[in-house]
Amino acid sequence: FSRKNPKMRREHICQHLPDLLENRLDTIEGTCVRHRVVRDATVMVRARPEGADILLKGTVNDVPIPREGPVCEGMTEEKRGFVITILESPGIAVVRQMWRDLDAVEIAPGRMRIQGGPARVAALRQAWRELPQDMQCKCHPDLAPLLEKTALPHLSMSLEERKNYVDLSLRWECEGELLDPEQVRDALRFDRSVLRTREGRWVAFDLEGVRRQTHYLESQGFDVAVPQRLFQAEARDTLRRFDQAGDAPELTPACRHVAERILRENDPRPLDLPRHLDDILRPYQRAGFSFLADLSIHRVGGILADDMGLGKTLQVLALLEAWTRRRQAEKADFRALVVCPASVVGVWLDQAARFTPSVQCRAITGSAAERLEALTDPDWHLAVTNYALLRIDAAAYADLTFDLVILDEAQNIKNPEAQVTRAARALKTERTLAVTGTPLENRLLDLWSIMEFLNPGFLGSAEEFAVRTQGPNGRRDLSRRLAPLVLRRTKEAVAPELPPRTEEVLQVDMTPGQRNLYEAELRRARQLLQSRGPIELLAALTRLRQICCDAALIEPEMEENSSAKTTVLRELLAELVEEGHSALVFSQFTSMLDRLQPELEQAGIPSLMLTGQTPTAKRADMVRRFNEADEAMVFLLSLRAAGTGLTLTRADYVFIFDPWWNPAVERQAIDRTHRIGQEKPVFAYRLIAADSVEENVLRLQQEKAGLFNEIMGDAESRVVSRLTAEDIRMLLS
Repeated sequence: FSRKNPKMRREHICQHLPDLLENRLDTIEGTCVRHRVVRDATVMVRARPEGADILLKGTVNDVPIPREGPVCEGMTEEKRGFVITILESPGIAVVRQMWRDLDAVEIAPGRMRIQGGPARVAALRQAWRELPQDMQCKCHPDLAPLLEKTALPHLSMSLEERKNYVDLSLRWECEGELLDPEQVRDALRFDRSVLRTREGRWVAFDLEGVRRQTHYLESQGFDVAVPQRLFQAEARDTLRRFDQAGDAPELTPACRHVAERILRENDPRPLDLPRHLDDILRPYQRAGFSFLADLSIHRVGGILADDMGLGKTLQVLALLEAWTRRRQAEKADFRALVVCPASVVGVWLDQAARFTPSVQCRAITGSAAERLEALTDPDWHLAVTNYALLRIDAAAYADLTFDLVILDEAQNIKNPEAQVTRAARALKTERTLAVTGTPLENRLLDLWSIMEFLNPGFLGSAEEFAVRTQGPNGRRDLSRRLAPLVLRRTKEAVAPELPPRTEEVLQVDMTPGQRNLYEAELRRARQLLQSRGPIELLAALTRLRQICCDAALIEPEMEENSSAKTTVLRELLAELVEEGHSALVFSQFTSMLDRLQPELEQAGIPSLMLTGQTPTAKRADMVRRFNEADEAMVFLLSLRAAGTGLTLTRADYVFIFDPWWNPAVERQAIDRTHRIGQEKPVFAYRLIAADSVEENVLRLQQEKAGLFNEIMGDAESRVVSRLTAEDIRMLLS
């Protein structure tokens, strides 16, 4: 055509003209041209995958169908001229409409691309199924599960046994391929019956069938996307329920023998509460015994997390006597170990002698030689030691095996990397139990550390646990998983007969010397905010808190009028003791207690003092002296050494000399006297230096308290998170 009037041979015209005109031969006219129409030509649509996309090809008698215009089969040469054949069929309009509805992209005449999104692929499936029956439709084998079939995905279940639990995994399979659980969930949410498998194939499935099976699983507390970790008894109950339900998953062949063995096993024989304790234990304590007994016979570790003062020690002793009696009936030995704070060793021995005399107890204390001799002596059922000695004697415990190990105040192993935590996990035992009113003190990892001792691996690794428990959904899942393993009752719920407890804040104005020193130290601390790290800032906070208690803790030469709090406390205690009331005074700083005791002696107020330096052997005797004293007296106590485990119901007044930002710690201290056995109303006072960092500590308590309530369910957990940089800035504001 480069010349004005080109001349071409006839065979060249038939060969090249259709390509030059992009098959628009219907535009050719002339005296030598005749158009012939072929009606009811055969229309064919082909589909094949290309990655996530789907390519469609439409033809009529093998001629590509253009997006617009007539379909010309070609040009043939005859004696008198040329014949152009035009193909017609109702199917051509159907194919073109399908392309328009699917927003198909033309890549060549008669070839279209459908972008591979779920909504568009679902629309293609619907359009494909609505094509006329007389139209020929062919698809690639990989697209048959999408365009030609509707499959009900097969729900299967696999089991894997661990130490004392079973990992149960559920999965969907369709056309021999695994389905992504998240995709199945999205398909249900958006009412789409198509999805792309992990292998890259599109499939169509029975949406209602999957919805029905998913609803059944959710009613049983299962999530297909999350593997379930069940204890043996839970797994047995689950398998029994699944065996009776039509929508339940089928076991994979490889794990059927495991399931059959789990189903054949009988539930262990329950433990009976010793008769003499039936009248001693309160109804909620009998329920606590049943909880502990059920876990222990199944070799499952659990947490008794009752409020302080509800008799957790007695409930555990009832369990120990039940086991001791059973083993004696079987002519076998029973040996248990209790690890507790040093101040509580005597409490365990005293209560065991009082309530369960058939349980022979031995304190693993004294010198190293005495401790080793006590451990190797076969004449005991219960050994009691403290956390510090457990860490020191870790090698001696390596050769011993216990029937039951109990950690009292189990928050002592909240740090997974601490030596005492490693020593506790290294103990060889068939059963484990944790006792603590505050299973969460600082962070969720505290709870993981305790559970790792109780049921190793049950919550996965620390890294996996941190990822899974992020966000509200993760914490709700954690709460659900822990529900069978944690028993927590509050005083308000189970001991309404306890006398009321009143908590108040007493604000005290600092002395002039205190105030001047405080303001100077505060200016220095604020200057550190921008230039120093957390260690220096925490040290500055500690100095400010010490000044609020007594300026002489920082400046020893300030002996006169150095503590407004001491003056107020001395006057209050003198009045209370004169009226016959005994009181507890808690402080974070043992140096403050050292200054308080001479003040009380000078005022003629009888007192005792217990700190971390008090020998273990003397602690139980001091507690006994206080509770059995004929006269009112004051007990000065280190918050760290005596804030847990002790029963001091002789006192009906409690003074928190210096507040702490973890409200759980202060609550534990007050619960030393507000517990079962207390008959008088309890009054708790927090001494706060006015216009100081201590006021900010109280505000921080209010912000942090109850942060993890959702983990502990309906019970109160009263915990806080770690101090953040924002917390420190607020305290110094």
